[in-house]
Amino acid sequence: MLPRTKTPKTWEELNEIINDVYTSQLPYTTLAIDSVTACESLAGGFVCKSNGQKSVASIPYRGREEVATELRKLLDKLNLIRLEKPWLS
Repeated sequence: MLPRTKTPKTWEELNEIINDVYTSQLPYTTLAIDSVTACESLAGGFVCKSNGQKSVASIPYRGREEVATELRKLLDKLNLIRLEKPWLS
């Protein structure tokens, strides 16, 4: 069986896993994210927590924008992994 990471429960945990993949020589040759929807949910939870709100819709003018910004940061990290660790597909 292939080694797997634990399923992240928070945005911070997801970013920690991605950072670990980027900065270390883990025994992985494939990186897969099973659900972008789940990533969006984790990002939304992070944005809510950061703004002291219970829902993204409660954050005036910028809630969805902040979630999109967090998702772009994740995609940027994944792109760095793709460019700098070509053995990881």
